Amino acid sequence: MRKLHSLIVLLTIILLNSCAKDEINMFGNIYGVVINSNTSEPIQGARVTLTPTGKSTVTGNDGSYEFVDLEAGSYKVTVQADGYTSTLKNVTVVAGERGIGDVSLSPKPQNSKLGVNNDLVLLTKSIKTTTIKIQNLGNSGDIDWTITNIPSWLTVSPVQGSTGVGKETAVALSLNNSFSGKGDCVLLINAAGESVSITVSADTNSDGETGGDGGDGETNDDYSSATVTSCDPDIEVGITSCRRSGNAVIFKYYVTNKKDEDINNFRMDIKFGYSKTSIISDNEGNRYNYQNMTIVFANQNPSVGEFDVQLLKDIKTNGEIAIKNVSETAKNITIKIGAYSYNQYNFLNESIDFRNVPIY
Repeated sequence: MRKLHSLIVLLTIILLNSCAKDEINMFGNIYGVVINSNTSEPIQGARVTLTPTGKSTVTGNDGSYEFVDLEAGSYKVTVQADGYTSTLKNVTVVAGERGIGDVSLSPKPQNSKLGVNNDLVLLTKSIKTTTIKIQNLGNSGDIDWTITNIPSWLTVSPVQGSTGVGKETAVALSLNNSFSGKGDCVLLINAAGESVSITVSADTNSDGETGGDGGDGETNDDYSSATVTSCDPDIEVGITSCRRSGNAVIFKYYVTNKKDEDINNFRMDIKFGYSKTSIISDNEGNRYNYQNMTIVFANQNPSVGEFDVQLLKDIKTNGEIAIKNVSETAKNITIKIGAYSYNQYNFLNESIDFRNVPIY
């Protein structure tokens, strides 16, 4: 009897241990190393995000990261690092095992990119001075630039300088006091083999109230009847102009980041069929698709239907959409653009809406 009792106790212990072991095996881990695809060197400080859990971590000195105690299933691992192209890897977690999430990141091209916030300036008898901003849109160091082709009737200050990565440098344009009448010129900004042009049109016979572009690129057209809804209370958006040009409508707008810091990955999705679907239509019910548009934002064209730009704090960033073959009788247009911040903020809305914008 005593032997039978001992046997029962032993079997009970084995059974309990087996249950405990089975309980542990319900979970697994993901472990990986992030490396530079060109050099195979580990990348320290890369941000790794796990979907659908929303967990995130950064890689250590050896480029490694790990997520533990995960339920069995499929996960997406997204990896980002400054100076590298982001990537995504699918990893399957098996209970009691470690899934491998090694990732190689490709360095972004190290080329300078010269930009300007406004390529058309109008000076009048009431607007004799304005400011443009030279932009460094690259990721490979400072841009040293020089402005040439300056006419005698225009004062430009400064005419040369240096602009850091992701920064802007203000340049003042002023009509000389002795100037009267009309004048036109094309200023050239040159840097590291690149150049951008700015058209300056001066007319001291004009008071600047004819509805044309002013020094800041805005017009005196009335857009008060339009409704503008931003993606977030701290993202200021507005209409610059909406005008016909032949059979096209050129819609210009701006976005300003009012948060306390830069937004590193501000994304705008304008291609039909994506998750943040955009809609462009007119008051007659006509709808215009992606193939009939030319789109620019922050001096960039979209990559696979999506912009990915850095929005600097308190800096106005300009955008433009040229919509082809717009009905000649259309009076206004509605534009909805998908917008979100990648892995930094959760915006209140998933789009920026410009509704019932008058066409001039």
